Amino acid sequence: MRLEASNEVVLLVKLEINDGQRMQFADAVDRMTSVVERREPGLLRYQFHILDDGRSARAIHVYRDAAALDMHVQVAKAEIADVMQFASVVELEIVGNVPHEIEQSRRRLVVTTSRARSGARSSDAAYGFVR
Repeated sequence: MRLEASNEVVLLVKLEINDGQRMQFADAVDRMTSVVERREPGLLRYQFHILDDGRSARAIHVYRDAAALDMHVQVAKAEIADVMQFASVVELEIVGNVPHEIEQSRRRLVVTTSRARSGARSSDAAYGFVR
């Protein structure tokens, strides 16, 4: 069945957690989740999964629209910086209608990595909320 057009914006993020910093990363994600759940009504789904290897994480964010994504970047700026002390963005994909400026800023976040991965991965820890 075909869905009706939507203004939703989805972010799919692959992260590599710094060596020995899994717990610090998890704590920072937990703090950020608390802030965005309280302050961002346009954030519909916010999930982080730490994979069972303890070095990889995935994030799934669903925003009501591009304005909600922009609000997230502004509201959670300090918390994002805190999380990024403990991990690097390996890949970031944005799905939906987003302004050109947001798409361009995405390019500055991504770090190229030479390690290829494939297949299903299980998660041993999850953080987030769904509205």
